[in-house]
Amino acid sequence: MNTPLAGVLARYIRANGPLSVSEYMHLCLLHPRYGYYGRATPVLGRQGDFVTAPEMTQAFGELLGIWLYVQWRDRLGAPSRVRLMELGPGRGTMMRQMLRAANKFPEFYRALEVRLIEVSRTLRTQQQAALEQPVREGRVRWLDSWDTEWLDQSAPVMLVAHEFLDALPVRHFVRQTPTRWLERLVDLDPQAPADQPRFRFVASRAPTPAAAMLPVSGIVDERDLPHLPDAIEVPVGAATCVQRIAQWLQASGGVALLVDYAKRAQPPLACTLRAVRQHRFEHVLHAPGEADLTADVDFALLERCVRAAVPDTPLHSMPQGEFLQRMGLAERMRVLAAANPQQTAALQAAYARLVSPTAMGSVYRVAALSSPAKGAAGKRLPLLPFEPPAEPPAEPPAARST
Repeated sequence: MNTPLAGVLARYIRANGPLSVSEYMHLCLLHPRYGYYGRATPVLGRQGDFVTAPEMTQAFGELLGIWLYVQWRDRLGAPSRVRLMELGPGRGTMMRQMLRAANKFPEFYRALEVRLIEVSRTLRTQQQAALEQPVREGRVRWLDSWDTEWLDQSAPVMLVAHEFLDALPVRHFVRQTPTRWLERLVDLDPQAPADQPRFRFVASRAPTPAAAMLPVSGIVDERDLPHLPDAIEVPVGAATCVQRIAQWLQASGGVALLVDYAKRAQPPLACTLRAVRQHRFEHVLHAPGEADLTADVDFALLERCVRAAVPDTPLHSMPQGEFLQRMGLAERMRVLAAANPQQTAALQAAYARLVSPTAMGSVYRVAALSSPAKGAAGKRLPLLPFEPPAEPPAEPPAARST
């Protein structure tokens, strides 16, 4: 499909050679003029290309807001300042829901300094409309990146991200010999007319620097390489992101909650990159800049990456359905249905879709990280609901009568 971005990519490839899958993915999503997230037409919701959990019910973001309040109160010690940061906030729907819940706890709400990491000016405009009251209060700031916040350790951070990791760039590699890998690249199809470029996947002629470094990347265990499929997907963007989050939490104190499309049972590092347009899958190379590109998130791999980088800040995860049920989604839906009886059927359908193991309940996972925290007795506080609650102190033995 001859999209505006296709012409830009074609000119680049003619001048510089093929793109890595990582570069192609980044440009398709974030090109400043023709990238997917800069489009004026909706990308989220029923009129867009996909529907996210916060768009289905307000209860989703409200429960995340309750989780954040509990962490602020119990793990962080109720500080007077805390930065609430969202990576890739979409239309601002989830942040609006979280702040609605936070507003039920005045001290918590007053402590919040909201930071939205968003490069799309189109989405920033939508977020500003969704968060009109907090913006008017001077509570919200927009940033192109979190680099400046990373340097500021004056207040703890509470970081959230929903369907963010799956949009971070991945690299693809193909096996040449049992121990030698080439990188999969995006090149021009030589049979296509110059004014109607088409793209194809090719293998690099020799190992690229990324392919040569694969055994020592820290993302892939060198011992596993001989047993992997002949084509693999390495989540370089997601791995780097969660390691950086863990390092930040260790330095500044805080918690992070990440919700994303999880890699299901399949060979390790199997290729999952796909394109979605108008609620349908299509070829990744078909319409650059016009389709959303995502790759499943391998949470087990990310747990290993975090453990290797910051052992004191482990990453825990569970299926979305289990998390929402433990957080009281059923009760919240009953309250909403009682207040809006005409919405009962829609709420029931949303509940089933969010928690069912055959729908989003197992397809998505919720992951959390936290800086180390100790309770009054000096014991490490478990990260609820991901870890079992601490055992209550044993009762002292009763004195024997003599």
